[in-house]
Parts: sequence; C-alpha cells; structure tokens
Amino acid sequence: MKNLTKISLAAFAVVFILSLFGLTAFAADRPVEEKLTDANGILAVSHRGDTASFPQNSLEAVKSAEKIGADLISVSVGETADGVLVLCDTSVPLSQVCKTDKTSINELDFSALSGLSLYSIDKAVSDYKIPTLEDAVNTVDNSLLILDNAWSFRDDIYTLLKKLGKENRILLRTDASSKEIAEWTKANPGLFVIGVYKANIVFNAISHFERLQENGQPLVQYQSKNYFNVSFGSFVTNRFSASGKTRAIAAMYSPDLCGQRADSCVGWDEMIERGYSAIETNCIASLVNYIKASQEARDGLSSLYQKAKSTDTALLSSVSAKNLQTALTKADTVLQDGKSSLGETESAFSLLNESMKNLAFHASGDIQKGGLNITAGKIVAAILVGAVLLAGEIYVFKMHKPRRKKEKGKTH
Repeated sequence: MKNLTKISLAAFAVVFILSLFGLTAFAADRPVEEKLTDANGILAVSHRGDTASFPQNSLEAVKSAEKIGADLISVSVGETADGVLVLCDTSVPLSQVCKTDKTSINELDFSALSGLSLYSIDKAVSDYKIPTLEDAVNTVDNSLLILDNAWSFRDDIYTLLKKLGKENRILLRTDASSKEIAEWTKANPGLFVIGVYKANIVFNAISHFERLQENGQPLVQYQSKNYFNVSFGSFVTNRFSASGKTRAIAAMYSPDLCGQRADSCVGWDEMIERGYSAIETNCIASLVNYIKASQEARDGLSSLYQKAKSTDTALLSSVSAKNLQTALTKADTVLQDGKSSLGETESAFSLLNESMKNLAFHASGDIQKGGLNITAGKIVAAILVGAVLLAGEIYVFKMHKPRRKKEKGKTH
C-alpha cells in the first residue's frame, strides 16, 4: 500500500511539473486545423513556399517553408494534358517557369512535363522539377496547403483527396460567390474554401464574411490595391475579432492586394491591428520570427501586468494611480485580444513599465509623519470615526445619568 501511495504521488508530481513546463510547448505544436478556428495567435502563411531558397511551387520550397514554421503554404495548381494535377504557376507562360518553348502545362502529358527543369531564383536552370499535387500533399505533415487557380477542376482535386484521405489538409482559394462556395462544400464535405472579395462595397463585404462564416469556413480574404478600401476599415474588420472562429487573411506578398502596405513588420503590425490574423508573405522566415517575438512580448507583458495589479493604489498619488490604471487597462485589452500585433504589445508593455518606474507615493498635500503616508482623505476618515465614537460616548453618558440620580437619591 505504501509503494502504491508513493507511485501515485510520483505520478501526480510528474503531471504537475508537466503542467507547469510542458503546456506552452504543447500549445505551440498543436495541429494547424485547431489553430484555424482558435481565438488566439497569428497564422503564418507562406506564399509559394520558401522562395528565398528554392523555386516557387517546388517540392523543396514547400518542405522548407514547413520546416521554417509556416502554418499554411499557398501553391498554384494546374492540370496536364493527361489530367495530372501539378504545382505550377499557370498565370504566366510555362517558358517563364522552366526551360521549354511551351506556353502551358496542358500542352504536355505529365511524363514530358516531369522531365523539365525549373528556373532557380536567379533564373538559372536548376535540378528542381515540377511536382504533382499528390506528392505535395503527402510531403507536408504539420502545414496545410492553400490551392490557387484550382476552382475550375475542384471536383478532380476532391476525388484525389478523398482517395488519399486528406481532405482536411487542403484549402481551395477562389473568388467565386459565397453562394457557389456554400453549395459546393455542402455537396463535398470535409474540404475548406477561402472566398476572396475584391470589390469596395461595404455591405457586400460584410455579407461576404457572414455567409462564409455561416458556412463554417475558417478563412476569408479581402484584397485591393486601394489603401482606403472598405475591407480595411473598422466597419468591416470589427467582424473579424467578434467572430472568434473565422479569420481574415491578408495577402501581404503583393502591394496591389493589401492596399500598398509593406510585406514587413510595419505592414504586418498595421493589418493585425485592423483585425487580420493570418498573414501571407514572401518572407516566411521573418514572419515566423515576428510571431515568436510577439508571443515573447506577450509573455513579458502578462508577467508585468500581474505584478502591476498587486500595487496598492491607495498608497499612490492621484496622478500615479491614474497613470497606472490607464496602463493596466491598455495591457488588459491587449492580453484579452489574443491576436495582438508585436507593435501593440510592445507599446502596452512600455506604457505599463514606465508607469511602474514612475510611481510616486507622496504627492503635494500629503502629510508625512512617523513613517506613515497621511493623506487628506485619511484625515477626513479619521475625523468621521472619531465623531462616531464621541457620539457613542455622549449617548452612553446620557443613558446612565438618570440611573445615577436614582441611586444617589436612595443613598440619601
């Protein structure tokens, strides 16, 4: 029995320690499917894979982006003459992608296409080949793939994914209407679709989000080259934070898609603060580092917030108490948000840290005596307490006075 008790205590200790030190690591390793509908964190989306090191849409670019830490990787998909789905940018002539005189992949069977070599990032002929969609789907373990230019052969994609049992590893992206998306996903369950809105009509932009949210889609996208497009305004973006489960993705890899904002921490900060919580970039390594730095800043803010909350504001001057409360309110807003930007988090930390450093315990009008901080409010309180005690004494004295007279009369 003693041994059993020791084992139970040891097991409890292990679980307790893991709960202290392991939960953060576990949360970071959660499947992307869970992160999609989570209220916390920013999703890192790599545009065409790790294009800083490998040709876009290559299997190596996809593998590298996943290794760096991309939650999602967008790739362009096309179909060969014999119906094989491959990763290839079909928006440009094939001759710009690899060494060939052909203009489109649908002019070639896959056997011929697979022998072509992709151009490297410096436009030299490389050893990298055009991969099949099946190879790409089987390559990724932790990331999800976003498929572009694929809506026209979505049924073929769905058939392939059903065969592989990986419908939940793919998101199709299209500018089809939300009604068409809803009808197709209802008939083909298990596969998510990102609906893209490109216009500038506020009520249509809102209904675009609401319809896709009702359809259970985890991501929606707005894009425009106009900085002041309604999709970037609070009347629309307020819906993103309120929804909790449907995120908005910002295509930062092209200025014409994000209102001419920069694909850097400056642009990411602004779009995140506007409510976008999935960032698609050409700089995946930098974005992953940005997100890590945001989490570290958030942890630091949380620690300082707990310390600041324990400060006894009754001992502070009115100015210090007001400044501290303002900083605490801002910090609480950032911590409650769950998707705050690095800049916003650092700003809240700086404000709170400054208010803590400049605490003043004795403002003008305070009286310092005997090591105690005696303020006007405390003096008034003391006078009121004294008045109550005095009134009590007078009352007791009056109650006992008649009794003393009677006792004195008996004595005489």
